[in-house]
Amino acid sequence: RYIDVHKVLLSFQHDPDMAPLPQEKLGSIMLQLYIVTGCDYISYLSGIGKATFINHFVQHAGFISGTGAIGCLSETNTNNMKSGFLSFVRLIGTVYFKKNLATVVSKLGFETPKQLYNSIDPNLSDEEKHKEWYLSIKRVIRVVSEDQRPPTITALWRHWMRSCWIKQMWGNSPKSDQYEGLPPPESHGWLKGENGYVIDWEAEDVQQKIQATLDFLDKGCGCKTGCKTKRCSCKKKGKTCGAGCDCRGCTNVTISNPVSQKDEELDELEDDEEDLSEDSDSEEEILQTEIITDMITDDETIVDWFP
Repeated sequence: RYIDVHKVLLSFQHDPDMAPLPQEKLGSIMLQLYIVTGCDYISYLSGIGKATFINHFVQHAGFISGTGAIGCLSETNTNNMKSGFLSFVRLIGTVYFKKNLATVVSKLGFETPKQLYNSIDPNLSDEEKHKEWYLSIKRVIRVVSEDQRPPTITALWRHWMRSCWIKQMWGNSPKSDQYEGLPPPESHGWLKGENGYVIDWEAEDVQQKIQATLDFLDKGCGCKTGCKTKRCSCKKKGKTCGAGCDCRGCTNVTISNPVSQKDEELDELEDDEEDLSEDSDSEEEILQTEIITDMITDDETIVDWFP
């Protein structure tokens, strides 16, 4: 089943919600919107389909890529893809803003993504302002699994670079060599290995933080008497118990830990035995206890955006 893209483009041209967009770039904008939201070559964002992206883009088209906005989704060439990335950040931030509207409005007090953006310190650079806007949305979102968490800025930049490369390749379709004049893939979000190219998902330092978080969530004590003594491996290390723990009636917490509270009614039946954690617990846990860590990207610098 095929859709006539020319009819789709024509319908967009007659849609009043799309009027704020530069009409001469509308086709290029919609093509890039299609690519960045997932295609045969580019990954999808977990739990967010194209219909959601298109709906929110149409509702906030002027803010995301309108005439006069800083950057546009159509800017995908090597010489302007950095400004185009700012438009992409606004797209992703807007979708997560709307997807978590009740939480974001109650926490931040702004009803639209543009209102929040306009509240950011105007003395910041464009890149810093976009970063602070995006992270302010990300910080207040609460999720129950990591795949629901908004991507990091560094991951978005790599996703954007790959999308720009694919758009340039598709632009070469009339040529006999579709790869003619394209920059090397390793400069646009891929890594060259012995068996071909693989995706460069994330900056190495951020990957290390994520792995440290996963290690922390996967490990912990299994105490049955409240983690009151240093027989508790977490307390012995001066750490609070976390999501990787299987303890009951825990007193070694600074925030509510739903995992540590389970089966609390069984405490009356338990004796004073303690389950000691495995030796692997001796590795340093970098991040403090919370079911999902919030601040993993707060130390990103602007340099991390554009390596």
